[in-house]
Amino acid sequence: NCDFTSNNATNGGAIRITRLGVNTQISGSNFTNNNATSGHGGAIYTDSPLDISDSNLDGNNATGIGGAIYGSNNITVTGSNFIDGNAQNGGAIYTTGYLNISNSNFTHNKASDGGGAIVIYSIAHNSQITECNFKNNVAGIYGGGAVYWSGSDDGIISKCTFENNNASGNGGAIYIAGNNVTVTGCEFKENKAKNGSAIYIRDNVASATITDCTFTDNNATEHGTVYLKGITSPLKLSNNVFTGNSPVGASENYYENPTITTASVMYVSSSGTGSGLTWDDPTDWNTALGRLENPGKIVLVSDITIATQTFTNQNVTITSYGDVRRKLSSSGKYMFNLQNSNLILENVTVDAGVSVGTGSTLEMDNVTFTSTSSGNGGIVFASDAVDD
Repeated sequence: NCDFTSNNATNGGAIRITRLGVNTQISGSNFTNNNATSGHGGAIYTDSPLDISDSNLDGNNATGIGGAIYGSNNITVTGSNFIDGNAQNGGAIYTTGYLNISNSNFTHNKASDGGGAIVIYSIAHNSQITECNFKNNVAGIYGGGAVYWSGSDDGIISKCTFENNNASGNGGAIYIAGNNVTVTGCEFKENKAKNGSAIYIRDNVASATITDCTFTDNNATEHGTVYLKGITSPLKLSNNVFTGNSPVGASENYYENPTITTASVMYVSSSGTGSGLTWDDPTDWNTALGRLENPGKIVLVSDITIATQTFTNQNVTITSYGDVRRKLSSSGKYMFNLQNSNLILENVTVDAGVSVGTGSTLEMDNVTFTSTSSGNGGIVFASDAVDD
């Protein structure tokens, strides 16, 4: 329950803790307009564990890194507000140790290089950011408008809101350069960046998971709401919703030489536009299916012409994007040949037949067949099907 206002020091404008092994607890306090005049930690600089709760840190600045807090040890933050912090990296917090933040707000923080609100630059594993709000934070050319996450493998960002954060580099909300980071249950709205208006995942990252998130009205000046620049293990996209995002010249998610990519929903387009994971080569469905979870859904963003596709041991739903019914065309006798597979067709127009083979099922809802000329069963040919 202390107030620290307009204090100045080289490092730690209000408080500096250099003794190792000291566990510092700060609660119900206010840090306002403090400055690290030529170093780090505008309000607090600590080499020891820090636990801060129910506090307000407003208008703190560092010439170096960590506008409000710089720490080289474990930091825990609960129920606190970080407003108008400013630094070269980490406008609010910069840590090289373990970080656990929950139920806190980060607003109008700015970093001239990277991490508008937070930089995690650590070898400590399992850092967590949970139920926090990030709004109107800004980063420079190194990216991460709200969060720049480097190292700290096996971390999680959960149930957070990212709104109107901006990076002149990559990653309007989050820049990930750590292995096995999970982003789950988060909302991304109106974030902006060069690549990855919401999330940028750097090359050489081992794996990442993005699940149960919503992405709305984010804007990339070059590529992608989620941008993946190479990966050595799977990126998993599951149960995410993409609406109204505006990349220029690329699909909402952009993948540069990924080794493996999996998704629960795959958007197929002949024009490079759409949502989620977009597969821009409509003739290469075998590779696309290899990257689709089973069961999965294929959403047609535009009318598609394909050769006969054989589905083996697949459970797939094919539908149209939005309110426009898309057309599937094929020069083959059958559009789809099902083998031990289950196919659901919804809200599409199809101009070839479907062969339902052994152990397979076909369900149809609001489907129009046109110009079919298959040899057996003009529209559907069932051979030892389970049900048709």
